Amino acid sequence: MNKLNTLAERLKYARSLRGMTQETLRKSAGLSSQAVIGNLETGIRKTSAFIPKIANVLKVNALWLSDGIGLMEDSDEAGTRAMFGTPVALPQSSRIPVVGIVRAGPDGYINQEESHTGYVHGFITLPSKDAAAYAVKAKGDSMYPRVQDGEWIVAEPSVEAQIGDDVIVGLKDGRSMVKRLQWIRDGDISLGSINNAVPPITHSMEEVKYIHRVAAFLPRGSSLFSKE
Repeated sequence: MNKLNTLAERLKYARSLRGMTQETLRKSAGLSSQAVIGNLETGIRKTSAFIPKIANVLKVNALWLSDGIGLMEDSDEAGTRAMFGTPVALPQSSRIPVVGIVRAGPDGYINQEESHTGYVHGFITLPSKDAAAYAVKAKGDSMYPRVQDGEWIVAEPSVEAQIGDDVIVGLKDGRSMVKRLQWIRDGDISLGSINNAVPPITHSMEEVKYIHRVAAFLPRGSSLFSKE
């Protein structure tokens, strides 16, 4: 297989591999318009909130499809997890790796601390059907009251986020944030703060690299966390 450098190339390759047309993929993914697929394959759109749903239909890793990270096809035995684009290997899908420690700044964006490529801070034992599930630990009180110091945030990147869900959003400029998905329309995304002191923000979808649905918040001291 030739190197697939772009989302458009990976999508066209995966679709042809499954023997699907753009229309059959649209129907199988439950999309209202074929333009979503067409715009991604022509490069007009560089990302989409529907990537996890499309990846699920094509039976490929959503992170591979969106960013070329990890294997094209993940399994429970050898899944690829990622946080901010850093892949971490994990043998069992029920053991979710804590791949970083994050602190929220006054502007609502989060900074990853105390981590380096491939390093795992421990594991959360929590059943998940998402082979790309990962967790991060919150540090400080900037995300209070939704997230308190020492709590873990568990994300499932391959599960499509719905309006009203808490999400981890990464921007192409490297910034990330934990927000609530308010709406996506007319090429823009609105994100509400989980800290009432920070007002909602709006970004163009062209700026968005990924949207990872938050599956759970776990309190500090939880017995579901282990260092090994």
